[in-house]
Amino acid sequence: MPQENILRFKNWSGGLSDSVYRGIEGSFAKGVGLDIHSEPGLLKVNQKLKKDSGTIVLDLVKFQVKASDGNNYFFGDTGKIYKRTVEGVWSTPQVNANGGCLGAEEHKDYIYYASATKLGRFGPLSGSPTWTDSWATFLNGNTVSHFMLKSEKHDELFICDGKDIACVDDTSTFLNTVLDLKETYVAKFLIPYDINILIGADNGRKTRLFWWDGVDVTWMDDKIFSQTPIQLLMDAESYIVMQLGNYGKFYYFDGSNKGDLKQIPGSYSKTKTLKIHSGAADLFQGHPFFGISNKEGNPALQGVYSWRRHNKNYPYVLNLEYVISQNKLASIEIGCVKADGDDLYVSWKDGSTYGVDIIDFDNKYNGAYLETLLINPSREWEKTFTAFPLTFRKLSAGCSLKMYAKTDYATDWGTVLGTVNTTDAIDDGDTFRKPIPAVAIQLKIEFGTSGNNAPEVEELDVLFILSKFLH
Repeated sequence: MPQENILRFKNWSGGLSDSVYRGIEGSFAKGVGLDIHSEPGLLKVNQKLKKDSGTIVLDLVKFQVKASDGNNYFFGDTGKIYKRTVEGVWSTPQVNANGGCLGAEEHKDYIYYASATKLGRFGPLSGSPTWTDSWATFLNGNTVSHFMLKSEKHDELFICDGKDIACVDDTSTFLNTVLDLKETYVAKFLIPYDINILIGADNGRKTRLFWWDGVDVTWMDDKIFSQTPIQLLMDAESYIVMQLGNYGKFYYFDGSNKGDLKQIPGSYSKTKTLKIHSGAADLFQGHPFFGISNKEGNPALQGVYSWRRHNKNYPYVLNLEYVISQNKLASIEIGCVKADGDDLYVSWKDGSTYGVDIIDFDNKYNGAYLETLLINPSREWEKTFTAFPLTFRKLSAGCSLKMYAKTDYATDWGTVLGTVNTTDAIDDGDTFRKPIPAVAIQLKIEFGTSGNNAPEVEELDVLFILSKFLH
């Protein structure tokens, strides 16, 4: 009688792997809508996103401001400006005649919003606010980015404008340049960095980080990267995270060292690229969250990803946390990702349809799934995979777990191993028995939810026997 072997999978904290073949411990080839962090060792499902904007939003929201008047203001890429009240009522109070928004932020009782050539403002928020679309004129009129940083240290609002940094100072006076990079670089990001300000810029050939104290007319130091464009710049606790280029590659910089960090899993080429809009990233519950958009060719799954860990004892990992309310993972754009306490706003474009989502705290995401790495123990042997025990902590009424398999490097999930629900689950687990002869196998677990209930998986086992020595 051939000996039966067993492989156990019970660590789900490794996030997305580097390939279908290899990743850190606990990683998986694909994962969508999964909660892998709240309880290490337990595979759970995230809340779903629901459309909050109704039929009001008619362009891609690129920036959002949580204002001191209690309302949220959203700025679209064709100039439309939306307002959401505390009660959740949406309206379109203004259309900027100067065009789409390239940056927005609040400073000293006014919301400032930028088109290519003009800086507009709305306020005073504490009084009777009015809209002024052409309050000031930019020096360069950059058409790419007017990203803004409200610096608490300096009590000033800094604004990207091509090779210059503009400013609304502590007296609410506009200065069209307070820093000239004196290069061909276009400033795209501004973030606080220790006691200084870090500027992320590129010139079509290289990306450059500039250190600036926010006061002097010259920058203090810089660091050059060969990859471009810069599409994300964030502080991730112990280092700076950047996304450079169109192939989903992330890099780190800790003040002295730099290097590769991670890549969004996908298939990339000159005609298969992705992008991150500059307003589509924020710290949510203390962790970097960002929206991945299709640029061309759908090289990777699109949605809201995170770069996070459970605590300092775990590695930082990549995870696709949220799917937009359209329930699509391809051919979409995510324009803005903005945290508001425990809620998260996500704006999107799907063809000619637009919207802004929020977290639906009453419903889990139905259809979340995980795909394992390629399982090929004893590669030189043909095997018979005999059984697939799946144990879970919770399988509420109306919920289900469905398992698929594909063998020997196939592209389609051709084999359904079975479905388990509350009717046929036994002792918090079930075993899918279907002998499958193969050299290698890959498994997919699909979660069926019901309202705010979802399965919670503890362990997946794979049983197999060695049947034929190949070479």
